[in-house]
Amino acid sequence: MPRYHLNVHDELNPAPAGFETLAAAEREAARTAAAIGLHKLPHDGACQAVVEVSDEHHQRVAVMTVSMRIDRPISPPRMLSPWAA
Repeated sequence: MPRYHLNVHDELNPAPAGFETLAAAEREAARTAAAIGLHKLPHDGACQAVVEVSDEHHQRVAVMTVSMRIDRPISPPRMLSPWAA
């Protein structure tokens, strides 16, 4: 029976145990890549997460890449101090 594994290119998320189907491994790869992005994006303003799916022979069979960026074209309004002159 084939087994599929995730290779996570990020120190935040350890790869879970092997999966019995490629579809299950791909779903978890997508979920993992998105979770990495959600964790890193607010802190860095931009991020990319790459999760590879490999088979029992260590052959890469799928790659999930998620890229996210926050653009802030307008500065947020500053609050005026009630003590400002």
